[in-house]
Amino acid sequence: MTAYATLEDLQARYTGQIDPETAGTLLGDASFWLGVWVNGLDAAVTTNSDVATAAKLLVVAMVKRALQSQVADLPGVQSITQAAGPYNQAITYRNPEGNLYLYGNELEAITSLISSPQDAVSMRSPGL
Repeated sequence: MTAYATLEDLQARYTGQIDPETAGTLLGDASFWLGVWVNGLDAAVTTNSDVATAAKLLVVAMVKRALQSQVADLPGVQSITQAAGPYNQAITYRNPEGNLYLYGNELEAITSLISSPQDAVSMRSPGL
């Protein structure tokens, strides 16, 4: 398995508290899942520096989202609802379980770097 980002890459891009053991595990997990979700990533990383940089940034972003879900100071909060009487507050987290995930635009960006112009592209037509 290729590790696309290191602990140093994460520390340079994340200002919160980092447990090196947890972060190392998450970096390995995120690298694994990115390799599974993006066909041909391992080969492209070795031949294209833009793909290698994109893979590093995506792994760090995935791990940051997972780490932010564990912070008590409200990062990763999707919404907060408060009421005055009798004192009610509800907080909804964007990633409450700390899962590793990619946004659709992130996945499209890295796959577009890997695919060459002669590759076939699957398209859907509205209404079909």
